Amino acid sequence: MNWNLMTQLGTIVILKAIASSLFLMYSSQIFYTPVLREEPTSITKGCSVSWSFFNGKCYYFSTRSQTWDESLVTCAEFDSHLAVVNGKEELMFLKNRTQHERHFIITSQRDAEFDSSPRSFSCVVVGFNSVDSASCTTRHRCICEKNA
Repeated sequence: MNWNLMTQLGTIVILKAIASSLFLMYSSQIFYTPVLREEPTSITKGCSVSWSFFNGKCYYFSTRSQTWDESLVTCAEFDSHLAVVNGKEELMFLKNRTQHERHFIITSQRDAEFDSSPRSFSCVVVGFNSVDSASCTTRHRCICEKNA
């Protein structure tokens, strides 16, 4: 048996084990992906840090799923109300922000102008790039709105 070869092979195995351990331990820092945060300008426009500014209003996108009635209470706790969609531009803003989750909203009486989907339930949700009717007892996130 060639002991010189075995020593070199053992050293290589140990170094690879150390390198793999270090890689696994620090890979999150090596491949760091920054977390998207609200624009700092939203604070200067009269919105709190966790709220988003759009067209003179502040919007809060909840992260907790709740019923329609619970959503109304949540928005009231923030001195706001469920977001009322009054036009295509506002709807596009909300759709862009809610691509992966459904959120309760209120559509205005003019909702036929920008949303032609039939209503089978009495509550409305936006998300997944669409506006749909939903059961008011089903749990969804909500969007609260208040003036900036």
